Amino acid sequence: MLVVQSLRLVKEAPEESSPAAPSAAASDRRATPAPTGAEDNVDDVSPAADEPPGHRRARLAHILSPGLRPTFLLLLALSVFAMNLNVLLPVIAADVLGGGSGTYSVLHTCLRAGALVGSLFAAMAATRTADHRRIFLALVLCGAALMSVAAGTQAIVTAVTIVVTGACVGLFLSMASANVQTGADRAIQGRQVAVYSFIFIGGRSLGAPLTGWMADELGARWTTLMLGAGTLLGALAAQATLRNRRSADAPPVPAAESRPE
Repeated sequence: MLVVQSLRLVKEAPEESSPAAPSAAASDRRATPAPTGAEDNVDDVSPAADEPPGHRRARLAHILSPGLRPTFLLLLALSVFAMNLNVLLPVIAADVLGGGSGTYSVLHTCLRAGALVGSLFAAMAATRTADHRRIFLALVLCGAALMSVAAGTQAIVTAVTIVVTGACVGLFLSMASANVQTGADRAIQGRQVAVYSFIFIGGRSLGAPLTGWMADELGARWTTLMLGAGTLLGALAAQATLRNRRSADAPPVPAAESRPE
């Protein structure tokens, strides 16, 4: 009798312990989350999907809006003509002043010192936003200073006019950069600064070989005079663009009503 009961206990022991294994497997299944398909859709989500259609065209139109277009035109005139004065400094030092490397070093130092003075003056006299009239005036003064460099015959006079030219360039660049950055929407401020840099660097790359060719053909004096004249013409063209924008944005004047006699 005891032998039969012991055999029954031996047979029932594996059957009672068998539910433990499925419980461990069930816990593993609960620990591993079921795929919901969210990971598959992560790559399909892009920032362009949330933006309305035509947003890039609208942002480009804002970058080239009439409010900033005169500043970009003024910057183009400066970078093509006035910023290439450093290309003429070796020719001015050798042909006009009859000097050598020492004279060129002095002229180059005067140009950089003037740019530093102009930038510091713009920082001290800066307001919340740079006025377009001040930017235009700085470019006009820069063109006039370039033309005065062409008229200089002595080293002292040439050095002083180069200092004034560098100060006008530094003043213009500081105010133009402030106008572009403060007048831009924060969402496209980086793109607007990129356009500013593109015009500045591209204009210098365009004007440098042109300035060198003119120096070989016309000489240092006439080339400097033409650079100053080109700067003045660019400033006047940008100012004309601004006036056309203001006249287009102005409300129409109502016609006078005729009163019966």
